[in-house]
Amino acid sequence: MSYPDNVTLSLPLRLPRSLSTLETWAFGVTIHIGWVAVVPAIHAALGPQAIFVWIPAVIVGILLNYQVKRLGTHFIDVAGGTPNYITKLWQRYPGIARYAAIGYFLSCVSYIPLNSVILTDLIEINLEQLGFTCPETLLKISFTFLPIAIAFSGTCR
Repeated sequence: MSYPDNVTLSLPLRLPRSLSTLETWAFGVTIHIGWVAVVPAIHAALGPQAIFVWIPAVIVGILLNYQVKRLGTHFIDVAGGTPNYITKLWQRYPGIARYAAIGYFLSCVSYIPLNSVILTDLIEINLEQLGFTCPETLLKISFTFLPIAIAFSGTCR
């Protein structure tokens, strides 16, 4: 869409809020389940050298999040979130941009099934110590279906 030269558009400094505070906190807290799975696995595999993975990863993650937030204020009409902002951030290097965007997308796609397996294993281990058994397949299917059911229930407008 083009505008005449004498028309100036003022863009908001912040993205408009589309979720309530409670919904924002709920989505933010769910990421911590992933940390429960990732941190012990990396420490088990790397041992004491894991710190050399975590420090650069945290620094890059912080910088990427700030850059994505900044890009979000400039490109408020871009749909798709972080992968699209990553491709805009790395326009000079399209190969790296595609690789990062595909990696981010695949991590998002695998998040729900991975967490259903992790939560099922945590519940199974705790119930076994108490002498109870649980239907493993039913729990995995339930934990996979629950976020999808919530997503399509109209909670997010």
